[in-house]
Amino acid sequence: MRMSWKLDRMDSSLPTSTKVDLIIIGGGCAGLSLATQLAARQSLQLSVLVLESRTEYENDRTWCFWRDEKLKFDHMVESQWNKVQVKSLTAATTMDCRDAPYQLMPSSAFYTAAEASIAACPQIRLLKSVSVLDQPRRIEGSWHLKTDRGDFQACMVVDSRPSTDLRERDSRMWQSFYGQEIECDSDIFDPTVATLMDFTAYLTDTIRFTYVLPSSSRRALVEHTVFSTSPKSRDSLKADCDKAVKSRVAGRGFQIIRSEHGILPMSASEPICEKSGTYVRVGLHAGAARPSTGYAFQRIQRWAASCAAQLAEGGLPTMHPRDPVFLSWMDNLFLSVLARHPALAPDLFYSVFKNTKPKRLIRFMSDNPSFLDCLSIVLALPARPFLSELRRKVLSVFSISVERSTR
Repeated sequence: MRMSWKLDRMDSSLPTSTKVDLIIIGGGCAGLSLATQLAARQSLQLSVLVLESRTEYENDRTWCFWRDEKLKFDHMVESQWNKVQVKSLTAATTMDCRDAPYQLMPSSAFYTAAEASIAACPQIRLLKSVSVLDQPRRIEGSWHLKTDRGDFQACMVVDSRPSTDLRERDSRMWQSFYGQEIECDSDIFDPTVATLMDFTAYLTDTIRFTYVLPSSSRRALVEHTVFSTSPKSRDSLKADCDKAVKSRVAGRGFQIIRSEHGILPMSASEPICEKSGTYVRVGLHAGAARPSTGYAFQRIQRWAASCAAQLAEGGLPTMHPRDPVFLSWMDNLFLSVLARHPALAPDLFYSVFKNTKPKRLIRFMSDNPSFLDCLSIVLALPARPFLSELRRKVLSVFSISVERSTR
């Protein structure tokens, strides 16, 4: 039975031992998305408290995706491109995506819309500048949470906090990036084309590329990205991004408008399990990001809508859904090949974009492919490294089975 304790929205501090139906720990993309979906429900019967450590939201990141008519975010999109480009070490290919343009949403637009939505709903409260001091504890049927702003209780908890202790073993590979949005003194960029991957400047045994999203001929987000078996430091990424920017501007004047940094797990393992049906982990470190690509925004929106519907109907919160078996298998195999043969990455990504029809590739990248879409991706890639990796996996499984049977 729901508690339905009412929040006093006029109280800026909240009393200690505040009790609500649902606490959302973390007001980032996942936490705010769920709160926004709940706020959109008419006659919401839940009392919801969102706890966020930041004092204020800033334009600290961007989210990119191919336009999906079922997800209505066009009013928040700042830039979009009908062409995307991938450059290997020796060749370049450009894909026409006008049927589903590649879009960029600044986080500031999302944060502003989410805060307005939450403010308009009397049952939901966003509390900023909150530090969670301990893990939630289950006591007599309620979750107890200790913070520097008091102690809170709830029937249910959705924990969207990222992991603070990044360990190599927590993910098969990691996507680490650092980007700078720059404004140049002269025309440099082609604003009609987004460069998703440019490998031309990197002849190393690590998968490195430059990501360029021009909003005009003089302004662009230039990002240095690394796929590796361990997370990369912010300082090393910034140094490489500085080099990428200088290479792009080729001696011409520019100024840095803002920067962004992130580390994403590229793991096709199972999402983190909940402690109980009333406590779930969500977000980038709990299955929100697509393992082989790092795309997360649209996945989070689909989860938020589904989870909000479940909660509004009196159910329990849900984790991010598992990917279909075949899609998960493909991601696992692809990541295994990348981890074992990083030097192949430029040609593998080039082959996919060169040899796959745009609609099929976009559906695959957007998590809603058909079997034929998946098959087209398989046929677009060179067979030898994947067959070799499959053989290695089969032999490994066979070896383990034999070892167990002889014990």
